[in-house]
Amino acid sequence: MATTYYNDLQKLYVAYFNRPADTAGLAYYEGVLENAKGDAKAVAATMASISASFAASAEYKAAYANMSNADVVNAVYQNLFGRPAEDAGKAYWAGLLDAKKITIDAVVTQVAGGAQGSDLTAYNNKVAASLAFTNALGTTNAYSGDKANAAAKAFLSGITDNASFAAATDTYALGATIAKVNAAGTPFTLQSGLAAMDAANTAHNNFLDAFDGKADGKITKTDADVTGAVTTATTKVAGLVDAALPANEKGLYGASTTSATVKAALLSEAQANLAAKLTADQKTLADANAAVAKVAGLTDALAQLTAANTAVDNANAAVKAAGIDLAAKLGAFNAQNTAVTVAADGTVTGLITLDTKGNLVLATGVTETTNPGVTALLASSVAKEAADASLTSASTAQTTAQATVSGLDLTDQAKTDLKAIASAMTIVKLDAGATPTSAQITTELSSLQAIKTSAESIAAQTGATQAQKDAAVAAAKAYNDFNSLVTTFKTDDNADPLIKAQADATASVKTDSDAVSALTKALADLSTANASKAQLDAVNGQIKAASDAFTANNLLQPVTLDAAHAAPLATAGADIFVAGKTNATITNFGLLGNDALYLGSKYTLNTTGDTTKGNDAVLEAFIVKNGADTNIVLEQKAYASSSGTDLVTITLTGVDSTKVHLNNGIITVS
Repeated sequence: MATTYYNDLQKLYVAYFNRPADTAGLAYYEGVLENAKGDAKAVAATMASISASFAASAEYKAAYANMSNADVVNAVYQNLFGRPAEDAGKAYWAGLLDAKKITIDAVVTQVAGGAQGSDLTAYNNKVAASLAFTNALGTTNAYSGDKANAAAKAFLSGITDNASFAAATDTYALGATIAKVNAAGTPFTLQSGLAAMDAANTAHNNFLDAFDGKADGKITKTDADVTGAVTTATTKVAGLVDAALPANEKGLYGASTTSATVKAALLSEAQANLAAKLTADQKTLADANAAVAKVAGLTDALAQLTAANTAVDNANAAVKAAGIDLAAKLGAFNAQNTAVTVAADGTVTGLITLDTKGNLVLATGVTETTNPGVTALLASSVAKEAADASLTSASTAQTTAQATVSGLDLTDQAKTDLKAIASAMTIVKLDAGATPTSAQITTELSSLQAIKTSAESIAAQTGATQAQKDAAVAAAKAYNDFNSLVTTFKTDDNADPLIKAQADATASVKTDSDAVSALTKALADLSTANASKAQLDAVNGQIKAASDAFTANNLLQPVTLDAAHAAPLATAGADIFVAGKTNATITNFGLLGNDALYLGSKYTLNTTGDTTKGNDAVLEAFIVKNGADTNIVLEQKAYASSSGTDLVTITLTGVDSTKVHLNNGIITVS
């Protein structure tokens, strides 16, 4: 079926009747418009004619009877935008209508066509919701009559902004609305009421089944879990918002007395604070990176240190793995031979030794034949020694790399100390203003120590001159003074300030990013929890509507035969019982009142009185005489009677089986 003009037609229904189109009406007018064969002028003329017919319809006249033109204009605004008309607009359009210079269909067309801003949003959302509503109705429905129209109007009147549209057209919420409209449009009978209750309970169970994310037919969650998820998510958001607010505003967001408007403002403030802190810390990190880049060679040295750290981590992992393997190989060897141990150097007394080149080899006369498993033990020991050597080498490279970084990343005091060292250097020659390297300082110190040692050796000889003794004292002083400068430098050069600033800034940026992500996720979780709660409210509303229908028709509420109601006692009223999946016994059924047991329309009656004589192709309800009682045996699967399992038995005490009847899915007693 064509749907070319559905959207335009829904606009008319919204404007004139404040309700979505019914399926029959929408299809009829679509057909009228399709007859225009796409001719623009013909379509426009036909649409105007339809609009005028709406204004002349009995539904329109009944809705706007005894209203002034000002009231009619106000109603049109309310229908279209969900708000009253502003005074100027109302006076303008009402004046034209009073003067008969315009008709109401023209007012509707022009007011709708001039919508903008929030009015346009509301109008578009109402039309979109109407399309969703009519589509959800399906071809068979009970959307007809004043009561059904009233339920549909209640649905549409609550839709204005995007949030209300999303909530109203959610699958569960819309399903509940359709159920309510169909119920309102259907004359109440016991069968229809029970069917509506069954559909509502099924929708509730399906929702809870899906709430755990599995939808596997196993209901593990309750209504309290849905509500609890909202509470948990709300508390999480409140804590994260508080953490981003100043001290004088903490606690306000989560307070029950805080209005929604204030909460929205606090949330915006918290998000702005988190974003501002992230931006500031990103600037600090950029500055720290720039400071590192300014020091010649520091970036490369850091890269080498990072590589060295990774190499040490890998070497440690290799040593651990090799140790585990060696222990396994040793255990396997000891299980077949006299127990031995592996020395720190990888040797095993009498079995594995070192050759002249320091390599691990099998001792003379030792073979796999003489000592099963020794070859594997040797290979594992060699691998462990190689892993240990690799770790030693990697650790040495790491120490060197760290020293290089530390030598480039100096504190201000260390820089001053280094200048003093440069000035004191007499052996290693530096260019003017040059900064000595670690290697040059080591060379200077070693040279001074050698001079000191030589001078002291000469001065200690018999016959040494005073000049030689003075030279030894001078050499010792030169060495000690320079060594003191180096010691002071090393003491002051222990902070790596640029690297620390870079690391601190990096950590701050990560913390900030994590805080932003955490709040974003918490808000998404809260939105999901609230959506689930709205869905739960919708299906519970469906249950309440079905329940209220019984009350409205002066009937007792149905009792489902579950574990909590497995042995009910029928009253003097017209009791209504609903078969569940639990065996049950009903006392006094049909004895004091016109009681009913609802099975549902899915069952076929079997009056053989023998559950072994069933039809495996259909679900059956067996009426079985049981002494003075009657058993209603219900198959849960079509072949259940053959298997003897998956049967539910409901015993009606004191009931003659020949007086039990099943009509329209309802058991009664004549």
